[in-house]
Amino acid sequence: MFAELVKEQRVGRVQGPLPREFLRSPAFQLAKGFPVVQNDKVRRVDNWLRSRYNETVAALDCPPYLGAPTVVAGALECSANFHPGSMHEIRHLVAPGSRTVRVRVGFARKTPPTLWSRFALPFGAVGSVWGYPRDADVVVFLTIVLLVMFAAHYVDDFFSVEQASTATGAFAVFQPLHPILGFRMKEEKSKQICKEQTLLAIEWTFDNDALFASPGPIRILSGVQR
Repeated sequence: MFAELVKEQRVGRVQGPLPREFLRSPAFQLAKGFPVVQNDKVRRVDNWLRSRYNETVAALDCPPYLGAPTVVAGALECSANFHPGSMHEIRHLVAPGSRTVRVRVGFARKTPPTLWSRFALPFGAVGSVWGYPRDADVVVFLTIVLLVMFAAHYVDDFFSVEQASTATGAFAVFQPLHPILGFRMKEEKSKQICKEQTLLAIEWTFDNDALFASPGPIRILSGVQR
């Protein structure tokens, strides 16, 4: 987790380690950083709820999310063969805090804890979860209007359902569109065109006559064990 903070420091997302004397200042709230294990992933999480990060950004509504029903609707609009698209990796670290002096995160190691300052709100805070989908909405809208292809997103997971005859071309133009718009994506995490795809934590299988959706063997086993 500490190595991840150092990596974010190099790209300008955080500043630190900072002197712990900053903790005496009432100008900001401290969020405790800790690891969370999700299946085969280990994510760094900041306690943004207790740190009151959400007070730095105002949100008047809840953004819509296009999930599994959108995948089904897209499949119904296509013909015989269906193909999902790619996963986008803009991430949520692009929404700045109104006062970066308040956006601090403390990280405990085996050695004394370290203090870092964020230049963007962490995943889970209002500015990222409410603000980021607005950017994603623009990307989807421009994809539909400029490329004349279906596109949707669930937060930072972008996907498409296309006919077999157009899927390859749609996938080829979808990725280059993002740098033109000023966004970056981790192309190594993009998923190739395939009739069997895991999307939105659902295992989808497309064939000529039907669309099958399953939570997958791991989730089924977890549910049975509970």
